[in-house]
Amino acid sequence: MAALTLALVLTGCGSAGGTDVPGASSQPTSSSKPSAEESSPHSDKGEDTDLATAEFSLSWEDALDQAKQKFDGDVSSIELGWESTQFVYTVKLLSDTEEYKTLIGADSGEVLNEETEAMDKDDVAEKSAEVIDISKIVPWTKARDAALDAVTGRIDEWKLEGTGKGPHYQFDIAPGAGHDIEVTIAAYTGEVVSQGD
Repeated sequence: MAALTLALVLTGCGSAGGTDVPGASSQPTSSSKPSAEESSPHSDKGEDTDLATAEFSLSWEDALDQAKQKFDGDVSSIELGWESTQFVYTVKLLSDTEEYKTLIGADSGEVLNEETEAMDKDDVAEKSAEVIDISKIVPWTKARDAALDAVTGRIDEWKLEGTGKGPHYQFDIAPGAGHDIEVTIAAYTGEVVSQGD
């Protein structure tokens, strides 16, 4: 009798009609993939977006961390600019023998391209002078503000790049009509180094 009661109770736990309702589970399966709209929530950004105020799903620090998970190296540059249909971070890392470059969608976080290139002995010394100590740089917002104090306009592109004279932020600013003006900020001090075409 107990077995019959248990069977009746278990039968009652199913949905009406004995079939499961499609889509009733609120948990996605591991094989489900987000649609293009879900993976690019800020797809409304266009080439004329002002990078001074734009917010992306992936910060430049996140893009750098993502690149460092793929390649063990020191940062030599990171750039944010428009590539074809979206804003893309370009990250370059250096090891003792190789240079790694990756392109990562600023909103999607998707790795769009990556390449590793061997460096010859001449390149190693030159490239090692381009390494940036991220712990010593001024915050991006401070560098941005200094650049916009020098030239008022829309930031179209920016990069943090190691050079033989120390690392620099470079901001391409569109002041209105005409072409962009490049403003260079010393990354360790936040001072304007140069501005011009």
